[in-house]
Amino acid sequence: MLAKTSAMPYALQPYAVALPVTTYETSATTSTAWKDIPLTKELVKCLNTGGLILKTLGLYDVAYQVVKYENKILSKQGHTFIEIVECKSLLLGLILKLKSSNRKRCKKLGNEIAELCFKRLSKYPILELVELKIVISALKVVLRTLFECGYLDEAEELGKSSFQLVVLVKDQKELSRVLNLLAHIYFYRKNFDKCFEMISQLGDAFHQCEDPIADVIFFTTLALVLRDGNWKSILQDKVNICNEYASRCPGMPNHPKYKDRVFCLCSFMTVW
Repeated sequence: MLAKTSAMPYALQPYAVALPVTTYETSATTSTAWKDIPLTKELVKCLNTGGLILKTLGLYDVAYQVVKYENKILSKQGHTFIEIVECKSLLLGLILKLKSSNRKRCKKLGNEIAELCFKRLSKYPILELVELKIVISALKVVLRTLFECGYLDEAEELGKSSFQLVVLVKDQKELSRVLNLLAHIYFYRKNFDKCFEMISQLGDAFHQCEDPIADVIFFTTLALVLRDGNWKSILQDKVNICNEYASRCPGMPNHPKYKDRVFCLCSFMTVW
């Protein structure tokens, strides 16, 4: 069994235990280097799963190191389209979470992921459903990144393309996420006609997908526009709907993402 070494990042040390090596040393000067350990597909899967778990736990710095190493392995050892896109998408999401992240770095990686996806679509116009969903998921991460970094022009164009793909797949849950981002993009671009159009479609999507998170996404987005767009006096019926939903949502499913969005919705109602 391989002992843990101080040279390895702490989060990676547990994976070293199962690696098949014939010699090792425990001293810092003679220990087996991480880069010299035989790498396998199983290790890549472990790193990816570990990165997802660490991200869920909010340990973004450690998760970033794990997924960054996974990306390095895939680049050197060869990879499938799904492996590299999933890895880079996860990496981008983590970079966006880090305090040290910067807009240009995020945009560069986002463009790289989008380019991989569109090249795949161009080369294989008819993708398997699983692969198409991977593409949509990756583009959604890039879309959110561009939006949060303030690249509204690029985000709008990518949002339109992502919307067309999601419609093809007929995934109402993913559609609600893309429409939510598009609604926010149009809101901050002061294009309220398009914003309300997206919100209307978002309402149709959440009614069809029966997803509680999609529900609160719709009401939070609607409340944001009504509050900051000075539409309250004109669309009082919509305000009443948001208030009614906010008053009953604490009894809804206890999900971290759901709770965060409910908090945002209730804060909007409190401001009113």
